Amino acid sequence: MTLETIPNGALIFYGPFNVCSTATLKLSNTDNYLLTYKILTTEPKRYCVKPNAGLLEAHATVNILVSFRPTQDDQPDDRTQHKFRIQWITAPSISTGNLDTFWSQASKNYAIKKLTLRTVFVDEEIATVVPENSNGHHEIDANMTTNEVMVSVIHQKLALIIGNQSYKTKPLRCALKDAEDLADVLRKIGFTIVLGTDCTHEKMIDLIGKFSRRIKDQDLVLFYYAGHGFQYREQNYLLPVDMCEQIDEDLSIKAYAINAQDALNSLKSRTFYVTLFILDCCREYLFDDRDRFRNLGDNNKGLVKMIAPGGSLIQFACAPGTLASDGVDNDKNGLFTKHLLKHIGTPNIDIEVMFRKVALGVYEESKGRQIPYRDSCLMVGDHIHLFTE
Repeated sequence: MTLETIPNGALIFYGPFNVCSTATLKLSNTDNYLLTYKILTTEPKRYCVKPNAGLLEAHATVNILVSFRPTQDDQPDDRTQHKFRIQWITAPSISTGNLDTFWSQASKNYAIKKLTLRTVFVDEEIATVVPENSNGHHEIDANMTTNEVMVSVIHQKLALIIGNQSYKTKPLRCALKDAEDLADVLRKIGFTIVLGTDCTHEKMIDLIGKFSRRIKDQDLVLFYYAGHGFQYREQNYLLPVDMCEQIDEDLSIKAYAINAQDALNSLKSRTFYVTLFILDCCREYLFDDRDRFRNLGDNNKGLVKMIAPGGSLIQFACAPGTLASDGVDNDKNGLFTKHLLKHIGTPNIDIEVMFRKVALGVYEESKGRQIPYRDSCLMVGDHIHLFTE
């Protein structure tokens, strides 16, 4: 399919419905050619779609705002019959002139592709009363209506966890165990886990790409990385275990390291719910040879601050420009992950509170030398729990 949609299958509108309710539809052109699209609905008087037609360049994305307009005689049961049809045409060359004229003649010259989306309406009262089970998912009752059942499947919990330790230059001590231990805890509280250890550049690219394609709208997504990282020209990079063998000049950085902001964007673009991006890196100076790496970052000390896009939270193991402990004495885990493991499986705790408890534990144990830092732009009105009971 050359056109991907998020959400896929149904547009979800949230009440109350005595005022206008808006859902966002994201269209992505995955082809190498230009496409034109238009969006139709079975109830044109009830919805405002902006834009309802247009051109989409190769590998480009557009956000469509779909607004449901209430009427005085609106009947809830009738809403579930509303449907949207997305039509599109892919071609090497499409006239950018009058699209109406183009579409009127399109069926003669092109194959028109179609996708249908149904509508789901979730009342605020319904969303608050559906109970959650021990895995953090909503329980489904056989007598629930279609709208109520939809609430139960909105938030799948997915985690991509990467631990890189066996670097030829300055191997780490705890990164693998950190990643494996966190995977075990998250698996117990209902997450679907993808775990990568000692990843090469090729493997990291493959893991992130495949994982991002698994994400559906309204999924709760967690990304965790333990390993070496550094900042370069105001960008943060995560290091595969084979990077030090490959890099020999500044231009190699983009080719052989993973840009952290790009990784975050690829995950966040797939869900409008919550994306947690946790970086436990910068555990020590990786590059001491300043002759070879004289332009590599701002003294190679720590990561630079990142701004969380809407719907995401970025958690750093230490403050920007500082280093994180790779574990002390007989610790089996790095300092930050040691405290993360203590709290992340706690039931019924809001994630913002959980990360504050982690930060306090790290700060106290390090006697103020390591201060976890986070940037949050979560867009959910209610508490967010990773695990409830």
